[in-house]
Amino acid sequence: MNNDDHMEQALVTGVSRGIGRAIAEKLLAMGFTVTGTHSKSPIPAELLDHPRFTAVKVDFFNPDEVADRLRPVLNSGNAPGVLINNAGIANGFDLLKDDAGWVAHSSKTMLVNYTIPAMLTRWVLPEWIRRENGILINIASRAAYRGDTGDFADYAASKAALTAFTKSVAREYSRHRITAVTIAPGFIETDMARDAIRLYGKEHVMKGLAVPELTQPSDVAEVVSAVAGGKMLHITGTTIHVNGGSYLI
Repeated sequence: MNNDDHMEQALVTGVSRGIGRAIAEKLLAMGFTVTGTHSKSPIPAELLDHPRFTAVKVDFFNPDEVADRLRPVLNSGNAPGVLINNAGIANGFDLLKDDAGWVAHSSKTMLVNYTIPAMLTRWVLPEWIRRENGILINIASRAAYRGDTGDFADYAASKAALTAFTKSVAREYSRHRITAVTIAPGFIETDMARDAIRLYGKEHVMKGLAVPELTQPSDVAEVVSAVAGGKMLHITGTTIHVNGGSYLI
């Protein structure tokens, strides 16, 4: 297998629904071989039945399980040439509530949204350096730049950490022709957005959108697929904002 073959292989985390599912479907349609992770939610049959798709069930709250199931995939000569860290959590918690509860909640958010994606990246980088190519795409959030409500302050902070990590990878390893890019969606019409609508109301979620409709998972997948195509080395380190014009930077 040559390097070009590896560049047509991708690991996508969190493919059971929403953005991750749309990304996996788009990459498969492009001819990629995709390994997709999931946890509690089942993988849709459309993905499971695809001959170029492999599912890996793994709990991102359990770092030892992540290492056991994903390190062999990434830290090897057969590592995929594209890593897309999409899996994440966004659960509200009162910023002014009890210290112990907030620390526990914040630690879980940081683990899933930043630490595990950084670990996956660390495992695959040595092989990418050896090959002199590789593509890292981290799915962050508008909240990393704009901030969020107090209830989701740790979510915003975790996505800001992921964004800064991506920039650091770009600065250090782009000389090995490794592309590292952040995608920062706004509210996307997913289960996560529906939770926000229930909590704050649709008017709050739609407020400030230049495009008068919620962004779809497929809109994010289109951007991801363009980067995964491997012809955008010189955008390394940048963040691509996909938020319907709700936050312009």
